[in-house]
Amino acid sequence: MKKIFLFIAVSIFCINLSNAQEETLIKLPEPFIDSKISLEKVLWERRSQRTYKAFPLDVSEISQLLWAGQGITDYEKGRRTAPSARAKYPLDLYITIFYADGIDKGIYQYIPEKHALKKVFENNKKDEILKACNFQGSIAQSSVVIIIAGTYTRMNEKYTETDIRFTYSEVGHASQNIFLQATALNLGTVVVGGFKEDLLNKALQFPTETRALYVMPIGKK
Repeated sequence: MKKIFLFIAVSIFCINLSNAQEETLIKLPEPFIDSKISLEKVLWERRSQRTYKAFPLDVSEISQLLWAGQGITDYEKGRRTAPSARAKYPLDLYITIFYADGIDKGIYQYIPEKHALKKVFENNKKDEILKACNFQGSIAQSSVVIIIAGTYTRMNEKYTETDIRFTYSEVGHASQNIFLQATALNLGTVVVGGFKEDLLNKALQFPTETRALYVMPIGKK
């Protein structure tokens, strides 16, 4: 009888813990998969934009941008919007909120499986990110900044140059998706590769196997 009570108690604790973990996630609005603008027009209009208006992004725009970069499109197989070698998915999207409606300032990690955000820092660390990105104006003016990070050990515990190359290729796929989605939403963005990786890794407190690979400031045109 004691074992039964103990089992029930442990089960209830696990359920409560799981529910608590779910509550810490911020569920994003469901992404839309149809729009009035064609892919061809988006490709035609895509341009790097480095200056933005001082207006906040809303939560639906943030939801759509993150889904475009790494959203799930096949929940049964776990397939995402961007292709991944061996379906290993070594990328993570982090978003720094400077100005947004519906989401507090801070730094969040995108959780594709839940289409949700997990807050990792209360502080948006704008000064540290600016310094790591050499005080570029696009970062200073942006409403949000998406940081694409890669963890090579997801490709292979003892990763090789090939695994690193696959990860870099995937960054290109994901960032182009975000770029095109931003264009479709009439938002401006640019891909920033000229940043001090060690400073950005330190600001986000990445473990040694995870590295910042791309930075994308985004704002209203």
